[in-house]
Amino acid sequence: MSPSTGKGASHRRASLKCTYCERAFSRTEHLTRHERSHRNEKPFSCNYCDATFSRKDVIKRHHLRYHQAIAEMVGVTSEPALPTFLHPAPPAPVQPVIMSPSPQDVFLDFSQGENPAVAALSRQDGHSSLLMDNYIMDAFLPDLDTQSAPDEWHAGNLSGTFIPGGLTGRPLDLPFWRGSLELSEKKRGQLFTETKDVLRKAGIGNIAEFPTRLSLERFLVTFFECFLDYLPFIHVPTWQAEAAHPCLLLAMLAVGAGPYKEYDVAHALYYAARSLIMTYLGNTPSSASEHPLWVMQSLLITISYGVRSGEREMFDDAVSWTSSLANVVRWGSTPDKYCDLEHDIQGSWQDWVEDEMAVRTHWAAYTVLCVLTVCFNVPPVLMSHEMSHIRLPCNESEWSSATFESWIKARMGRCRDCPCFGEALEILLGSGALQRNTISLFGTYVLLHAILQNIWALRRNIWLEPTHLASCLQKTDVSLGRWHSCWAGNVESSVSPRNPHSAVTANPAALFRLAYMWVGVDFSSVRAAIASHDPETIERSFKQLSIPITGSDLTFKIIMQAVDALKTRVKLGMMLREQRLGCFQSLEVHLFSLECCLFACAWLKAAESRPEQEWSADEAQVIQLVREILSEVDLPATRSQTANAVRVVYAWALILKRRAVWKLQKIIADSLEQFADSF
Repeated sequence: MSPSTGKGASHRRASLKCTYCERAFSRTEHLTRHERSHRNEKPFSCNYCDATFSRKDVIKRHHLRYHQAIAEMVGVTSEPALPTFLHPAPPAPVQPVIMSPSPQDVFLDFSQGENPAVAALSRQDGHSSLLMDNYIMDAFLPDLDTQSAPDEWHAGNLSGTFIPGGLTGRPLDLPFWRGSLELSEKKRGQLFTETKDVLRKAGIGNIAEFPTRLSLERFLVTFFECFLDYLPFIHVPTWQAEAAHPCLLLAMLAVGAGPYKEYDVAHALYYAARSLIMTYLGNTPSSASEHPLWVMQSLLITISYGVRSGEREMFDDAVSWTSSLANVVRWGSTPDKYCDLEHDIQGSWQDWVEDEMAVRTHWAAYTVLCVLTVCFNVPPVLMSHEMSHIRLPCNESEWSSATFESWIKARMGRCRDCPCFGEALEILLGSGALQRNTISLFGTYVLLHAILQNIWALRRNIWLEPTHLASCLQKTDVSLGRWHSCWAGNVESSVSPRNPHSAVTANPAALFRLAYMWVGVDFSSVRAAIASHDPETIERSFKQLSIPITGSDLTFKIIMQAVDALKTRVKLGMMLREQRLGCFQSLEVHLFSLECCLFACAWLKAAESRPEQEWSADEAQVIQLVREILSEVDLPATRSQTANAVRVVYAWALILKRRAVWKLQKIIADSLEQFADSF
């Protein structure tokens, strides 16, 4: 090397110095890469997760190690996209920089051996649903007891979600997607402090009388199993109880305490949640165009509790909140379209979760309001046409995905567009047919409520001539057939207990049978009587109900639906003395079955009043099936000797009583028993 050449190279090294630490470099790209480490700058981002890197070769290794299967599925290479722009920070004194890891980075770090039990589960391909199950995961992981600084909790701020400022006590830096129903003592104290005046009036004078942390966690688990599993609007894999708004938590806890029959505690928690909602709405200007999502979620849960409580005062209070919930839904914003995979693959999974949760919360609120119309004849406060612009929810397997990778796999091979509600409803009520697997289980439940709302409006329209009403109801029968084809064509719609989404299937399956009852008979007088919460008033409505029984195809279709409803419950063991949480605990499933009981009773009474020789082959087959079902029901001797029509009523009363999680079920069961005793 010549002296001149060596001198030139030395000069370049002297000029390429780091502005932070004065280190010299011979090449510009080396200096650039080095200075990025000082600024913690990571311009190369992963195509499949939120991870970012400072070097191009590192992201290549990341793709090959963690996303090779996904890259092959979507048909792209592991070559990362170059950053479109860089904004270097100006030279500044070196400061220690602590960057929070991205959700996917945490997942990757966590599965590298920090917790062997969870890492083993995450490596089992096809078993990602286990990661979603908080009840299993909580057994593997230590208790979550956060210790954040006192000023890091935004307590008292009712305008937004409560988020902890720090989780320094979080074991092993748990990944955000795991979800948790665990609560710290600090959070328990916050729940009491926020509503201590209301709790004191309800009989909880000090924090020692407030439910323990373990009791609160038990209530949360029960809420998820007995309510949220049937109405899935919160993303379980990513939801953290510790970061939830106190109002939402109290509403959940109230519903979760009910199945344990701790009604005094449940009522106190309900009034506490109600107080926080009133405070928020009272402090919010009437001109507010949108509310935080927790407001809608808290309202729909508190209304559901009032409906379930079996207390007339709480029921009336819940009904009084329906207009507030309807307004919050009207003002709430949701994404209009379901982004296709090519665009969404570049986005954030967490952003998608938030968007989908907003969509599902809107539909959960809509269905909760519709249940009041279906079960208690309360006029609808939110009409179907007001929701026509909102897209329907995605498939349950996609919604329940516990990781970014399992989410991508769930989307493979599925329709990339969830239709808007109005578009799907127009097809059902028109002459078209919905494409296979385009409507999710939750989406079918939403559409079915819209059909029920239409039937309710038809029967309330005094201007319709009887012939015109009959024609409209016949068209509704056709729409129900289209709905059933769409529902049965969904691979997730099985009611088998082995189906991981069987709970989501339970409500639409029961509501479908009720819809057929409504096509044949007007049950509005019975539903209005149930709102009285008085067994004698309800029994009187049973006796006054007129159910015309004919030999038409529609009548036979309805009786088959009614008998199948009883057969399903007997097959699942709902009439057994031992209670199982795995058996349907949804209040709606039980409430929707009342029409099936009454129609089956009327049909059997009319059929068995004629000589057996006059029965048609179809009638004889139905009666034989009823006898087979009733032989499995353990009724007292005095009741088992009665006519089949009466035994059916006793059987339904027994099922409701033995599955009575809520007082309202006991009230209806008593009414049915009194009705059967009067025969």
